[in-house]
Amino acid sequence: ETIASDVWGDGELYLHVDGRNAAALELYRSMGYTPLPHWDVPRWKEENLGLVPNRYHRKVISTDPAYVPHDDGVDVATWKQPTLGFVASA
Repeated sequence: ETIASDVWGDGELYLHVDGRNAAALELYRSMGYTPLPHWDVPRWKEENLGLVPNRYHRKVISTDPAYVPHDDGVDVATWKQPTLGFVASA
């Protein structure tokens, strides 16, 4: 985090972890990383394509009080997991 902040000048860090790894999820939570469930791959893709259920996280590392974190444009209070995007007809 120090290198990303002091050397690279980044204000935030992003990472992903296998969502099945409870110990890693707890570790990152304890280190101040915020989960970003709205970035998850839809379950149907995980199941049908055999993808690992990654959970993305973000941590603001900037010490600048005027720093404004990246806005990904998602209202997490109303967000819902995407569906298949089509309706089967009979």
